[in-house]
Amino acid sequence: MFFNASFKRIVSVALALTTVVGISIASSRYSVTYFGLRASSATGISDNGHVAITGMTTQGGIRWHAYHYFGGTTTDIGGLGTRSTVARAVNSSGQVVGVSDVNANIRHAYVYQNGTVIDLGTLGGEDSWAEAINEAGHIVGYAQTWPWTSSHAFLYANGVMTDLGSFVTNDSSWANDINNVGQVVGSSITSSGGEHAFIWKAGVMVDIGTLGGSGSEATAINDLGHVVGTASVAGSDTRHPFIYKNGLMTDIGLQYPGVPTYAEDINDSGQIVGWSWDGWSVGGAFLFENGAMANIDELLDAPSSGWHISEALAINNNGTIVGSGNNASLGLSGAVMLTPVPEPSVAAVLTCGIWLLKSRRIHSRRKGN
Repeated sequence: MFFNASFKRIVSVALALTTVVGISIASSRYSVTYFGLRASSATGISDNGHVAITGMTTQGGIRWHAYHYFGGTTTDIGGLGTRSTVARAVNSSGQVVGVSDVNANIRHAYVYQNGTVIDLGTLGGEDSWAEAINEAGHIVGYAQTWPWTSSHAFLYANGVMTDLGSFVTNDSSWANDINNVGQVVGSSITSSGGEHAFIWKAGVMVDIGTLGGSGSEATAINDLGHVVGTASVAGSDTRHPFIYKNGLMTDIGLQYPGVPTYAEDINDSGQIVGWSWDGWSVGGAFLFENGAMANIDELLDAPSSGWHISEALAINNNGTIVGSGNNASLGLSGAVMLTPVPEPSVAAVLTCGIWLLKSRRIHSRRKGN
């Protein structure tokens, strides 16, 4: 009887504490780290904190530079030439992939490793683009084929670029991501002329369909084989974000009514990030988890409350998000990292409640004496 009464008092105190100090056990909260690079965006993050960033500079004319961030240090990785370089993704070994101008007319996919930018070549055409890299160092993207009539999705592994083909011979396909199982996702032109999302596994490219409209694109895949991307719905050209798992494509909804919304990445916990924009003034970054979509601006902690996160482009398995944003009051804009703020656990709150009850008893005894 005494135990039950005491436990009830402890729970009551714990619940009161969650109200007083504003603890929300269920909701995520994030703190913002600004990388100090204006006109930039963070495009990839590994589980151990390597970040790929692309930023604009006006040195020698308008150019894009690729950066690698790790452990508080940001490094300009250079490129294949003297013009622009874009970073798209990074793995836990710090290998960065993207595309770099070879000269004014030709650009090639690259991998940056051990301080060196390596040209990955093409599939016979002039240009190629690298989009993603997994923990094994396998890279996917797309490259022009000979005689440059189309681009094909590729897989680059062990120094060899392999053509993954397309739904239609001599038509285009594009690979956007690869997981650690070796599954690849992207999109390809179909026989009807539309663009459909695909998943490539065991050497076979599979059309995963649309949300009832004419087109779709897969942008990311986690290690469980769950795919996210965007697709059109019946009777509308507005792009909707989707998740594809167990053979079923599901619409996760628009961030704002009628505003195109794009899913960019998914981690192994099923958290999805992306962004929306109406082309004018409405839009922002979102986090989708536990069946609900939230505006990331509403998930920032108090010190970060002045930030508007315009796009969320990647999320790792720790829940850390990267993208871009701006803080008008501070005059800052560019690449950002959103780190989850640890919430007090239920156990910690109960422990605090027990401590308060003990303190009250001690105080009462002393007062009685």
